[in-house]
Amino acid sequence: MKADINRTLKLLALLEYSNKPHKFLHKNKHENTFTCGGVYAYANPKVLDFEFIDNVVESCYGDVKRASTMLYHDTTLRTEIREFCKKDIWDKMRLDEVSSQKIADELFLFAFHTHYITAAKVAQRVVGVKADGFIGPMSLKALNSFDVDTFDMIYDEREKEHYQAIVDRRPYLQENYKGWEARANRV
Repeated sequence: MKADINRTLKLLALLEYSNKPHKFLHKNKHENTFTCGGVYAYANPKVLDFEFIDNVVESCYGDVKRASTMLYHDTTLRTEIREFCKKDIWDKMRLDEVSSQKIADELFLFAFHTHYITAAKVAQRVVGVKADGFIGPMSLKALNSFDVDTFDMIYDEREKEHYQAIVDRRPYLQENYKGWEARANRV
């Protein structure tokens, strides 16, 4: 059995906006731009048409929850998010070739929140191969032969270490750590 992106994207929807239309669009504290379907405008300005998103918010007289619900039901927007996830994360990490859904979920969801190279390096360190950030045949072989439960436990700890390092550099983000920790533990 191989990992399935559709299962992972359902989990992403739960983690990013509780799969609730009114939470699909939001602006986090300490951020000046919107996050839509989990895609943060500042980090990914060309992934979605954020001008369109801003116009929808404006047409709703600034009611972000109403705009969020409208955007949630926009099939073009949701297709763009799926295509970004598939092309820029899933395919770059070769997750179709990972036999464990759990391991693929771990890698994808951490990559979505950080970057695919960061997530790949963490995974490579866990499985004991060269941590270059690119999943090749050796990395795939190691990932597919590694005990899933052990991988899950170690990878979660490495995710939390990564988030703690962010907080250490930017103490004002401490309030986000509990959510990040819960996210790491949930997957």
